Amino acid sequence: MLTLLIAAAAAITRPDVTAAMELCRPILARKAGGEISAIEVTSFDARRKDIVIKGRLIAFLGMGPPPPGSASPHHLIRAEFTYRCAVRRARVRSASVEPLR
Repeated sequence: MLTLLIAAAAAITRPDVTAAMELCRPILARKAGGEISAIEVTSFDARRKDIVIKGRLIAFLGMGPPPPGSASPHHLIRAEFTYRCAVRRARVRSASVEPLR
């Protein structure tokens, strides 16, 4: 368990992983359907011009806009997801988000 935490911390400190995570963050938020409150990289695969990051994220999902003439409820759902994001040359090639089971 401690080894995984150390590996995750080391992954975050790499500049290429940090840059890939910043590029992927808005796309992952859109795919999750809410605002990301926490994101972590659990593994990455860096090759020449490609980098693939994988990890977990927590997003707060809202109820959407209310119908006309209705009050706006402020219910938020805390949802956990796993993600995978591939970046090539500072462009996101693919991103996927799946609910954590």
